[in-house]
Amino acid sequence: MPDIRELLKRRMLVLDGGMGTYIQSFKLKAEDFGKEEYFGCNEHLNITRPEIIRTIHEYYLQAGADII
Repeated sequence: MPDIRELLKRRMLVLDGGMGTYIQSFKLKAEDFGKEEYFGCNEHLNITRPEIIRTIHEYYLQAGADII
């Protein structure tokens, strides 16, 4: 993987990641987060629903994001 500093010398990098907004579009329920106490803790989805996080990241990369 190239060093980010070297890439920045050659071109502008595209950053994307409106993760919270994108996650909301999935209309998740407390069960998706594992427990009621984790409801809304988007970071916990990495454990309970990693396929959703992977899907969002893949969409950002397909759209041309260099960094998520």
